Amino acid sequence: MTTIPPEKLLPHRVGLVERSPRLEELLKALVKEDVLFEYNVPASVRSSYADEQLVHYLRETYSCPSFVVEDSEQIKKYLGVGDRVFKRGEFARKEVVQPNMVGQFVEKGKSGMIKVTFKDNGIWELSGEKLYVAGKIGVLTDAYKEWKKHLPLAQFTKELDTNYYLGYAGEKQERTITFIPDGAEGLVVNTYKGYDRGIHIVWAFRRDVKQRSGEKEGMTWPKDWFGPGDVILARSNEVNFEQLYMKHIQGEG
Repeated sequence: MTTIPPEKLLPHRVGLVERSPRLEELLKALVKEDVLFEYNVPASVRSSYADEQLVHYLRETYSCPSFVVEDSEQIKKYLGVGDRVFKRGEFARKEVVQPNMVGQFVEKGKSGMIKVTFKDNGIWELSGEKLYVAGKIGVLTDAYKEWKKHLPLAQFTKELDTNYYLGYAGEKQERTITFIPDGAEGLVVNTYKGYDRGIHIVWAFRRDVKQRSGEKEGMTWPKDWFGPGDVILARSNEVNFEQLYMKHIQGEG
């Protein structure tokens, strides 16, 4: 196979440099083959590099096994379902229960423990000795008046049901429900355009990865949302550059 030096190709003016027709055809082919072409081969490169420089740049760019996109605006533009991403910085979500937080009674547990659900902080199983009655849904009852006195649950004589609010009087407790370490690898399973944090990601198993999931219509979905600035996009390189080069530059194939 004879390689034609770029300087021998017929010149064609493009922007600030003269571009050969054959190289122009190669660029057009790359536009069709590479969804990330505008990112991989920026206009500034296409308009200022001489042919020989540009060919070298293209060969180097398309020799990589994957294309890495770190700019959040570009990720927002190109990211889609099925894309592989890596976490940028660690992410942790915690649930907390602390003094005077009020939640809703769920059910009685064993050995004097009571399950209480707190808004945005999940269900906690707490000692009845650390709880007091804080009211009842819908109406102002005697329970509400008793809450003003911080009536301990042990002194409350009525039967609890899910209409009752309970306050917490113990020490602050917290638990980590999500932890995604820096560099963790994940797969995009859903994107909601127009939202700053509209990306659902399933993270690959690692001992230090802890992720939440929920069920909807029999399917399991991630419960945490991420934004373009939270990840680095790594899309596989599916472009056969050498084949395109031989066809459009060498005139083979």
